[in-house]
Amino acid sequence: MEHIGSIDSLKLTVLCDDNTGITKQFLSQHGFCLLLEIHSNTVNKNILFDTGQSTLPIFHNMNLLDIKPSCIDMIMLSHAHNDHTGGLISILEAIDKETPIIAHPDLFKENFSSIPFLRYTGCPYTKQDIINKKGKLLLSKEPIKLLDGILFSGQIKTTSYPCLNNSKYYNLVDGKKVVDEILDDTCLILNIKSKGLLIITGCCHSGIMNTISHAIDVTGINEIYGIIGGLHLVNTAPSLINTTLHELYKFKLQTISLGHCTGVTATHKCIELFLDKCTLLHSGKILEY
Repeated sequence: MEHIGSIDSLKLTVLCDDNTGITKQFLSQHGFCLLLEIHSNTVNKNILFDTGQSTLPIFHNMNLLDIKPSCIDMIMLSHAHNDHTGGLISILEAIDKETPIIAHPDLFKENFSSIPFLRYTGCPYTKQDIINKKGKLLLSKEPIKLLDGILFSGQIKTTSYPCLNNSKYYNLVDGKKVVDEILDDTCLILNIKSKGLLIITGCCHSGIMNTISHAIDVTGINEIYGIIGGLHLVNTAPSLINTTLHELYKFKLQTISLGHCTGVTATHKCIELFLDKCTLLHSGKILEY
């Protein structure tokens, strides 16, 4: 268990999501990228969570929001898939300073999918590519405290709840095709003062209930204030969506903001359950806590 501490406030800006909402000047793309501006005691830090599939929409949206890449202090990658890692090198070039990159050690696995056609789905860069652009890799299966109130989850422990891998991803291991269990799926855990845990997910391949269970286990904090990100319930059986979201409802979340791979059916079900506590993510959206 890690003594996580707490943060005073958070401003979260969606730099890229699959949707643009009704604000037409922002660009979207299948991918995910968030900027977290964090105030924790006397420390102010900016963390980039994932880097999208490419930087075309990210840089466009940053320019509209008057956000300079040089403000980024560290980068966390939720997992290896290229719709979360594809913009990394261009972002490092724009930051142009030594930048910690926190991720799971399986970040560089040889990953591919055959649906809807054969395609490479892993991180498109090597360790050396990242080092050459001043990236400082911190790869860990264990939780890492990034600053007071913020914890990189490390590898999420699975329980009796199902993971949401859909068995469509594979790794190459010693020349053999092996189903990818997506053990590199991670999340960011924030403890907001006087509110509880805010969990930020990329795709949540581990399943949101496993993710919450892991967050409680590594922090010792039972109060879940909210969830932000993708839940990977797209193309999931309605029965599993209902079971998952009804279990989630038991935590009495005060806020849930969904996007990316959550899927239309699951999003509608969340709105039905959580009412005005549920909001939809889109490029350019700003959330403050």
